Amino acid sequence: MIPLVFILINLLHALWHYYLIKKNHLIKSGQKIIEYSLLSILAGSTIILLSGGQVVPLILFCFLTRLAFFDAFLNIFRGLPLTYEGQISKKKSFYDWFEQQTGLPIMFLRVVYLAAFLIYLIIWMRQ
Repeated sequence: MIPLVFILINLLHALWHYYLIKKNHLIKSGQKIIEYSLLSILAGSTIILLSGGQVVPLILFCFLTRLAFFDAFLNIFRGLPLTYEGQISKKKSFYDWFEQQTGLPIMFLRVVYLAAFLIYLIIWMRQ
């Protein structure tokens, strides 16, 4: 259930940003962090209250799900290729800026993020 909650949060957050982009609203990194943090804290708190779960899996799923799914969802909504990266600056998106600094191809990083998410999901399910 935890992974699905965070995937859904990323889907809804990407849909919200698609709407904002369509309205020509500039989305800054700080805004993304605040929005995603609030949603994740709300979801995590609810999951902990309902299941008595641990905090570490919530934090890891929150982080890995964001890396693996958000950009892909947003690009799909916008009708852009999965590897599309908009105008990159540290102020607009810390993740995108960091990815650019690595010099690695975006598709490679997206595959690594998805693999990390799936590996952690398998480990988490076996506990």
